[in-house]
Amino acid sequence: KMMENCVVVRIRLFRELLPFIRLCTLWGLLAVLFAGCCSAPPEEKTEKDVSAQLTQSFCRNDAGHFLACLPPAVKQNFGEKEFAASRKKVCSQLGNPSKNCFLGRLEHPFFDISLWKISFERKDSNGNPVMQDALFQVVCGKGENGTQVVSFGFL
Repeated sequence: KMMENCVVVRIRLFRELLPFIRLCTLWGLLAVLFAGCCSAPPEEKTEKDVSAQLTQSFCRNDAGHFLACLPPAVKQNFGEKEFAASRKKVCSQLGNPSKNCFLGRLEHPFFDISLWKISFERKDSNGNPVMQDALFQVVCGKGENGTQVVSFGFL
């Protein structure tokens, strides 16, 4: 008889605590899922990340993302007008950029120098497609705010 009473008490206690257990489980699951959202510091971009964003932005004609890669000192001399003018000049000579490809890094003691191949496509006088590649160089250095673009341009 005593054993039956003990089992009945345990079942009643479990039924009363079940909503609390479910709530605690839900909160624990949410805490685990969202723990990294606020506590982890942002990852620092590497020179390859920065140079990739720079070349992709050039190919997409996205001045905003292109300029976001540049440090304030460079932005003083190179803004949206300069981006549009330089891109227009390059496109008039080579065609429209169609894709970019990372080729590699050049060894340098102070800077990270990455080389990119940017492919251009245009039509010849007969309307036939003409493909042409150009080398694009991005020079990055470590600054106060992490990796920063020092210079860039076609070779």
